[in-house]
Amino acid sequence: MHATGPPEPSWSDRLDQFVAHVRDEKKSAHTQRNYPGDLLAFAAWYRGYNGGNDPKLARIAKRDTLDQKDHVEKLGVRPDR
Repeated sequence: MHATGPPEPSWSDRLDQFVAHVRDEKKSAHTQRNYPGDLLAFAAWYRGYNGGNDPKLARIAKRDTLDQKDHVEKLGVRPDR
């Protein structure tokens, strides 16, 4: 039998942790407002290209972020700021 560690936190849990970190670090209001939206947009894109699965931090590659950026640029969509 293989020993397993605790389950990996969900994308939502990780996002909540990051938002709390940004707030605790007293980042600007702009940063606190926009980072969560940007990460939610990335997750939605990721799910669309990965069978509906949430991103796993350990598996996100630079290529994923570049592909998502290309996707957004091709659509001509700019997140609300």
